[in-house]
Amino acid sequence: MKLTGLFMSLIALTVAACHSMPTQAEIASADYGSYPENYEEIVKNYYENVAKDPESLKFRSITKPQQRGLGNRIDGMTYGYFVCAEVNGKNSFGGYTGFSRDGLLIRNGSVVTFAPKGEWWGRYICN
Repeated sequence: MKLTGLFMSLIALTVAACHSMPTQAEIASADYGSYPENYEEIVKNYYENVAKDPESLKFRSITKPQQRGLGNRIDGMTYGYFVCAEVNGKNSFGGYTGFSRDGLLIRNGSVVTFAPKGEWWGRYICN
């Protein structure tokens, strides 16, 4: 009996912790931060800080920033300027891995969300 009560309390807390997805009005009035004029530099600095071999990085393209919100029902929404970047770099064995198109959400001069291979919760978001 106590176990059932504990289980029900856990479910209630889980449901209460979920965020609802934003309405169109909330999206229209969201704060996206300042437009990243130097978005290419922001993206390249991000990769240089996370790459195994930063000197080997090759960039094919970086799209122009567009206002976007990324989120889910667990973490809520984060708003900023979204770009897709095609980048190639070397792995731990010294070989190039091939170009990958990743998504990056920039807010106030920093990458705040990274979507590897342009996927976000099972959806491809880099067109």
